[in-house]
Amino acid sequence: MAKKRKRAKKILDNKAIYVAILLFVAGFLAGYFFKDTEKNVPTQGAIYDNSVEFYEPSKPKPKPKPETTHKKVIDRKPIIEKDEKEPPKPVAQPAPPTSTVAIIIDDLGGNLKMAERFMKLDIPVAFAILPHLARSVMVAEKAHEAGLVVMLHLPMEAKGKDARLGPGALYVNMGKRSIEKQLFANIDAVPHVVGVNNHMGSLFTERSQGMEDLVSGIKKRGLFFVDSRTTPKTVAYDVALAAGAPTARRDVFLDNERDVEKIVLQIKDLADKAIKRGRAIGICHPYPQTLQALKRASAIFRDSGVKVVPVTQLLIK
Repeated sequence: MAKKRKRAKKILDNKAIYVAILLFVAGFLAGYFFKDTEKNVPTQGAIYDNSVEFYEPSKPKPKPKPETTHKKVIDRKPIIEKDEKEPPKPVAQPAPPTSTVAIIIDDLGGNLKMAERFMKLDIPVAFAILPHLARSVMVAEKAHEAGLVVMLHLPMEAKGKDARLGPGALYVNMGKRSIEKQLFANIDAVPHVVGVNNHMGSLFTERSQGMEDLVSGIKKRGLFFVDSRTTPKTVAYDVALAAGAPTARRDVFLDNERDVEKIVLQIKDLADKAIKRGRAIGICHPYPQTLQALKRASAIFRDSGVKVVPVTQLLIK
């Protein structure tokens, strides 16, 4: 009996140990699962975010801060911050110098009616009047009354034997005293003269000595000289410039051909030269075709941005 009791007691002790082990394991597992479940279940009323962040009910989720920018946009209208500087205003560029032209009408003094028609042009042409002709004085007086520049159109020896110089011409075989005497007589024959240009003169203007004597007399009367450039070998402009006389030179002959459209083309060429060089001088004659072409000159020069001025404004002094 004693052995049976010891054996039964031993079995009970073993069962107790097994039960204790089972209870310990069960308690451990229960604690483990209970803890994970509590962790993964949000508190009532809390805000759950898929980013695995949990917030208390009393703390609203903070809004992300906007990136710092230089301008704030409200209703798509930029508002400039106080510390932003306004862009600098563009500096006005100086206007380019105005291109200018002057036009001289040669060979006047023989026909008053034709001269009066040229006086009615809306551009300030200069009248170069031949001396000692029937209407020289009257043309000069009327041109002066109209506010136009009056010039002496001085006949000078040409290379051609058949050149019709008219009265008061200068020749290469004349000395200084003869040149000055004839020059002064011609100036006195045309009232209101303020300048001189050569009529023909393809031979005379190639001779330095004759031109020096002529320019000396022109300076004594306080006049200017325009070289009509009737020969490519002319020294007239250079002599006048060296002597200190106010001077200029012709750039374009407008009416070598008496055709209105061709004269218009020459007027456009004059405008082009003025644009390239800043100034240009054209010379023409009292032909009916020239008059018609010059009536269109104002629009041509205006469209080209060229201003027509009296020849006195284009002198080199």
